[in-house]
Amino acid sequence: MKDRELPQVTQNPDLKDKVSNCVKQLPPIQYSRLSSSEIDYYGASNNIARSLGLLSIPYTRASWLHGWCQYPLTCIELLARDEATVCCEPKEVPNLVATTEQELLLKNHGYQYSKAVGLPFIYTKKTKISRIPGSLLIMPTHTLRESNANYKYSKKLLFPEKLSDLRKKFSLIVACLGGFCVQKGNYAASYEKLGIPWITGAWLHDAFALQRMRNLFSQFEYVATDSIGSHIPYSGYCGCKLIYFGKGKNLVPKDFAEIPFYQKNPHVIETVINEQKLTTIQKRFPFLFQKNDQSNKLKEWSYDVLGSENKIPEHQVAELIGWKIRPKDDTSWEYIPGENPGLD
Repeated sequence: MKDRELPQVTQNPDLKDKVSNCVKQLPPIQYSRLSSSEIDYYGASNNIARSLGLLSIPYTRASWLHGWCQYPLTCIELLARDEATVCCEPKEVPNLVATTEQELLLKNHGYQYSKAVGLPFIYTKKTKISRIPGSLLIMPTHTLRESNANYKYSKKLLFPEKLSDLRKKFSLIVACLGGFCVQKGNYAASYEKLGIPWITGAWLHDAFALQRMRNLFSQFEYVATDSIGSHIPYSGYCGCKLIYFGKGKNLVPKDFAEIPFYQKNPHVIETVINEQKLTTIQKRFPFLFQKNDQSNKLKEWSYDVLGSENKIPEHQVAELIGWKIRPKDDTSWEYIPGENPGLD
């Protein structure tokens, strides 16, 4: 498998056939170079460009928080990273975040151009895809590009309960594997051996990853996961019911040794380690551990943490991040000639 290519789904022919209809509803995986860093993660800038009818994306001197920040707002580095922008000082360009609380925090730390507009995920298009009754999407902890420590802690947590019991309860069971897990071969063989098909989920380099995940969540009634991450509010936003079966992670400092961000910011490691412990998760997110259906509460919470109330029209996002555009017709926009150097 080439570094710039990922399969959409398991290549086992029998298992692949079980999810062929699901995969038909997903956009293809298209490699993106992340030319402007964080604002390109998971196709955020691509999604805005396509929604406006633009056919290319300029190098963008702005940052956009790419996912839900699950940590308390005590370490500014976990909210605004130095590598969030390319060829410019992060404090000198627009910093788009989810909530007004995050906006004010950044402004208090010298990020004068911060602006709460919601996370990129809420700018994906609502689909007309039908939800499969009694379907279950299992999302194990995804690995990182630089480290496989997450897989080490989660490779034995494949299911929320016995597979035989799950098969009695659910009409369709599918695993969703992160892009880097697919690249590294994590989980795939284990699920296939047990007759569970898998679909590739979000990959940092996929220009259509955000829309892909919305289309995927929109097809499943339940999402089961052992980890705390952006997929929880994303699935809640899409109306899924959540099954959390995680046991937390007893991380140690050496688990962060290969990750450049933590090499530059070792002082935040203790915070991250504490936030991954089961006792902390139980205290901060008690609704994950309640047995009764919490889908309505999850949806409300997801709307809040994703910053839905701060969503603005796509053309205003484009203008905030410095794209020079003008209306082309009633439904699309175009770049002003000569005003967007460095088109990708």
